[in-house]
This record gives sequence, C-alpha cells and structure tokens, in this order.
Amino acid sequence: MTTVYRTLELDIISAKDLKDVNLFSQMSVYAIVSILGDPLNPQITTTHIHRHAGRNPTWNIPVKFAVNESLAYYNRLSLEVKLISYRKFLPCSTIGKVRIPLKGLLDNPANAGFQLSYQVRKKRSRKSKGTLNLSYKFGDRFLCSGDNKCDKE
Repeated sequence: MTTVYRTLELDIISAKDLKDVNLFSQMSVYAIVSILGDPLNPQITTTHIHRHAGRNPTWNIPVKFAVNESLAYYNRLSLEVKLISYRKFLPCSTIGKVRIPLKGLLDNPANAGFQLSYQVRKKRSRKSKGTLNLSYKFGDRFLCSGDNKCDKE
C-alpha cells in the first residue's frame, strides 16, 4: 500500500502574555510539538528551553513533519503545541496548549509563510492563557510504501 505524504515545515516563533505558573521565579518555557491522529507515524519534537523568559518566550525553531495527506484531508490529524514551564527541582507545569486541525492549514495555503497567532488554552478552559506565534509551509508530496521506501511524487 502506498501513502501520499507532504512535508510540513513549521517555525515555532514565540509566545506572548502567557499565564505565569511559577510563584517565586521567572518561567523558563519550552514547547512540545506533535502531530496527533496518525497511529502508524507518531511524530513529536521539543524546542529548547528559553531560560528566564517569563511570560514572553522566543524560540524561532524550524520543525519538519511528514504528514499523511489523506488523513489530513479527512480532518483526522492535528498539530498540537504544548507549552511547559521547566523547573529544575520541581515538577514541570503545563501552561497550556494549542491544537490546530491540519485540514485547515492545507485548505488555506494563502496563510502559508505568514506569522499566525493562536490562543493558548488549558483543558476545558475558555479563558486564554496567552498567544502562540508560528508560521507554516507545506512542501512537496512524496510516496511511501509499507516497507518504508519513500520517493518524490
């Protein structure tokens, strides 16, 4: 079975006005970036920790993922960016997360390459915990067979 994939190139730029989850020190923040919904191709990466960033961390980290195009078009895949406050001697705290359906990004190529902002939220909360800034671009299509051999389309 052959599957069509596309490269998703992200730039995790920054976050702004995050809720401060530390009581006694400035937050050091990192992001866990993953593609959800593809059980055969789990993908996850993390940014570096922006130490003592406080409520406005900056990363400018490029990230690449291989996206199963048919799963994305059937609205089965989403991009999740979870923001974490790193603590050396205490457990890390989740500040909030952003979940973006990949179908929306594929359907809207006019936004590709431009900086987009998304509200950071905690689970079941309607209140914003800050803003995440990123840009994206979809690259070329390529075919992968069941034996992990991939070729450009």
